[in-house]
Amino acid sequence: MHQLLHQIITEKKIQTVFQPIFNISERRIIGFEALSRGPQGSPLHTPQRLFDAAIQCGYLYELEILCRKLAVKTFAKLKLPGYLFLNLNPMVLTNLNYPEGSTLKMLDKAGIENDRVIIEISENYPIDSPGLLRTTIEKYRNYGFKVAIDNFGAGYYGLRQWSELRPDWIKIDRSFVENCFSDMVKREFLRTVIELGKATNVRVIVQGVESIAEFEQLIELGVGHVQGNLLAPPNAQPEQGFPSSLKVALKHQAPVGINGNVSGLVTQTPTCDSKAKAGQIYKLLSSKPKLQCLPVLEGSQVVGMVMRHQFMEKFSDIYSHALFDGHNISFFMDKNPLVLDSETSLDQASLYITERDDEDFSRYFIVTRNGDYIGLASCRELLRRITASKLEKARYANPLTLLPGNVPIDREIDFLLEKKIPFQLAYVDIDHFKPFNDVFGYAKGDQLIILLARIIQNCCKNAQTFVGHIGGDDFIVLFKNTPSEQICDNILVDFAEQSLAFFAEEDVKAKGYYATNRNGEQTHFHLPSISIGVVSPDVDVCQSHNDISTMATEAKKQAKKLPGNQVFYCRRANPYHMATTDIDEDNSVQVA
Repeated sequence: MHQLLHQIITEKKIQTVFQPIFNISERRIIGFEALSRGPQGSPLHTPQRLFDAAIQCGYLYELEILCRKLAVKTFAKLKLPGYLFLNLNPMVLTNLNYPEGSTLKMLDKAGIENDRVIIEISENYPIDSPGLLRTTIEKYRNYGFKVAIDNFGAGYYGLRQWSELRPDWIKIDRSFVENCFSDMVKREFLRTVIELGKATNVRVIVQGVESIAEFEQLIELGVGHVQGNLLAPPNAQPEQGFPSSLKVALKHQAPVGINGNVSGLVTQTPTCDSKAKAGQIYKLLSSKPKLQCLPVLEGSQVVGMVMRHQFMEKFSDIYSHALFDGHNISFFMDKNPLVLDSETSLDQASLYITERDDEDFSRYFIVTRNGDYIGLASCRELLRRITASKLEKARYANPLTLLPGNVPIDREIDFLLEKKIPFQLAYVDIDHFKPFNDVFGYAKGDQLIILLARIIQNCCKNAQTFVGHIGGDDFIVLFKNTPSEQICDNILVDFAEQSLAFFAEEDVKAKGYYATNRNGEQTHFHLPSISIGVVSPDVDVCQSHNDISTMATEAKKQAKKLPGNQVFYCRRANPYHMATTDIDEDNSVQVA
């Protein structure tokens, strides 16, 4: 192994591959991580074996320098856009031969600007000298580099390293992404890191995304940047576009309950070509004093944006025209403006905007459709629309539970049908509620309804669902890309346990209570229970919320025929072929 490794290094038998990192909201690549591979067919082909062998054989420093040199050279040769993410094993810092400024020389020779490089510090290896690491990182920062912590959550230091190194980026380890859609602990970890990133102005990348279910769950959590084989595997000739298959997934992933998307905010403003000269832009801005920003395009593709106040400051003295008039506009533009796809929902756009760490986020952002520029949108107008939307939601919310009422429920169903997004609907109803309300009073009745609302919300909080309150003791739950069975079962179990607190011990043992009915007669009443009717509409056949209401009402009626807390799953997918449905003696569902 020692001899093989020595041969690989001396003969430079290392292949550099690149894996793109995507900005989800902007549907674009923000940079590439450089990864190294040993010779094909060699026992040291995989990076894990290659670097583990280098550590064991004492060749880590030599291998690290070679891989970095080849990565920089290949990145420049391929003319890849955006950031270059370079891995740094902290163990090499203790090598006395580690040359200061070697990376600077590599970049200068390749013609790559320092501010395009992000140094990734891996958590997978112990750091014997944290002080030396902090000193090295500070030197990198002084040179203009940015810093990322790689494999966050799976290594030696975690939050301590975050606190001490103050990184610009955090890359969450794959172990927290795998099957996150079905693991509540992983989802809460991801949610916490994302929120901590926002609070500390650190951008979060979730790496190792390998399935559509994982991708959709990450979007639901508000993740901004992702990396993984689902989007693009490491490649010597990496793709430079956003995967078209995931654009469809993103369209279907619009958060439930949002009224409209950013396409309704678009206004037409002047643009400029990327080859324009600064003198031309100065004349344009001088003739249009109200023009605050100017998108820069190559054909129909956005490459940047000129901010008025920054640009005009450059021309504030008598020598500026002589210095800058002939410069290309790319010298002055912001190369990383906020660009959102036209299908981005208003609430999601708000999240992306507040994630920005630049001072101009509060003005305008660019809107594209399938990657092509269509116009500018005002952040102020976005805020106004969101405020109006929230006021409308409050107007139609149920006053007892504050959950969305009939109007937003109907709109949500119509939205899903219009977009052809498959979903399930559960109609939830309390059995024996009227006698309970009559006997114990409306205040207790309201408390029981509030209890059910809280139970439904708790059971649905980590899933892609929409919870609505039709009125009285009737609720609906919309399930989008989320199985309904487990959640419905949890609602039944939680209600059966928690509703017992409303009754005396003897009533619980007797599974009911005696009270005078409306006719003055002593009557035995059952304890309240839950009936849930679940339908799975055919979105290609059903035309509106009225069709869904017909199906859900019938399913609920069938559920109420079952004793106690029960769920009935309707097997009919549209209201035009509703068959007679009977329940057999074993309480199983039988569809005629």
